[in-house]
Amino acid sequence: MGFNEDLEEELKDPEFAAYYANAEAESKRELLRCGVITELDET
Repeated sequence: MGFNEDLEEELKDPEFAAYYANAEAESKRELLRCGVITELDET
């Protein structure tokens, strides 16, 4: 089983999905702060 398949399984758990979404948003903010990306696309 590859990483993405594992991730898809995990994302079926609402608690994990929320954690993952939050972690992803958090890393985007980090990159934004460092100036790596210039704009945050809201999804």
